[in-house]
Amino acid sequence: LFAESNTRLLAEVPKGRERDFEFVFSQAGFPGFAVKIGSVTGDGRVVATSGKDKLLDVSAEACRKAWAEAMPKLMGVSA
Repeated sequence: LFAESNTRLLAEVPKGRERDFEFVFSQAGFPGFAVKIGSVTGDGRVVATSGKDKLLDVSAEACRKAWAEAMPKLMGVSA
C-alpha cells in the first residue's frame, strides 16, 4: 500500500483477489472506490489501463530513473 496524499492510495493486490479487495471497500460504504489501473507482468514495463484503454506504457527503468531524479532536478542539484 502506497500513498501520495491522504486521498490517493495505490495498493498491490494478488491476482485473483481483486474482487475481494473491491468488496471490502464496497462493504465499508465506498463502492467504486477501488479501481484497477494495471497489473504486474514481469516484462519490465509499467502499463496502466482504464478499461480497455491503455493510459501508460513505459519501461520500468524509465519510471525508476524519473523517480530517482525528480527531487534533485527540482532542487537544481545532480542526482
